[in-house]
Amino acid sequence: GYKGFIHGGIITAILDEALGRIVASIHKVFVVTSDLKMRFHKPLPLGTSVFIEAVMDAKQYEHHRFWLASGTIVDKETGKRYASASGRFFPIPEENYPDILNT
Repeated sequence: GYKGFIHGGIITAILDEALGRIVASIHKVFVVTSDLKMRFHKPLPLGTSVFIEAVMDAKQYEHHRFWLASGTIVDKETGKRYASASGRFFPIPEENYPDILNT
């Protein structure tokens, strides 16, 4: 990114991982991202201490063909929101787990 700021691709990767992890940890499955909607609220300066939050709606705790999750990156000190995302995640079939775990 520009000097002194974190590149949007890095921010996107962080939120994608956080959202996928919340889904995977709740449902105890590996998941892949189907789609991800990003919103950048403000440039994120290098060295900023942030909090990353990922959540699922309680209705999403039931088994579905896919799951929805959302999350944000906010400044730990000021609460200023830098980015937010929402996404849809599909389970990876268990028969594919050996391929995932051996890479």
